[in-house]
Amino acid sequence: ITLIHGVVGSYGVAIVLFTLLLKAVTFPLNYQQIESTTKMQALQPAIKRIQAKYAADPQQMNIMMAELYQENELNPLAGCLPALVQIPIFIALYRSLLSLAKEDLLEESFLWIPNLEGPVYGAQNADWLFKFDHASTTLLQPPADPNNEAAQTSNQVLKYLPLMVGFFSLNVPAGLTIYWFCNNIITTASTLYIRQ
Repeated sequence: ITLIHGVVGSYGVAIVLFTLLLKAVTFPLNYQQIESTTKMQALQPAIKRIQAKYAADPQQMNIMMAELYQENELNPLAGCLPALVQIPIFIALYRSLLSLAKEDLLEESFLWIPNLEGPVYGAQNADWLFKFDHASTTLLQPPADPNNEAAQTSNQVLKYLPLMVGFFSLNVPAGLTIYWFCNNIITTASTLYIRQ
């Protein structure tokens, strides 16, 4: 971020450009995750048939499921990798921004945010960030299968995740909130593009 800041002269712009660069680098992983999730949703009827047919024989069920995945060139664990890759990136970014804040380098403003060093408390109309976050997350989540408790539970968690992120963002440097916001916009756009 400091390198990009040296070129553009603004930490806010540097965070936005860093997010764009990061999403471009991780796009192949995200593409694989979205494609895998879409295929998995399409295979749900076949998976349910196998589960019903081989309910008494878990070993045979696993064999049939593996064959189904192989026939459809699907790795059920492929969707986990992008999330795992983003965890160390997020931690590194968080620590980097905290370090910059301790050195008083994030005292500049960006758009309506008066100071990138502290939380977004004083920002005018910053609540629309969270409304967009909630709307885009809701838009991208698949509808819950009324017969599948796990899917309903997952959708309930996803429903309230933006509120948790919003609450968390009130306690971190505003620069991290900019990262989340830009990341969400890019993720929403790329997901909609890939699903077309």
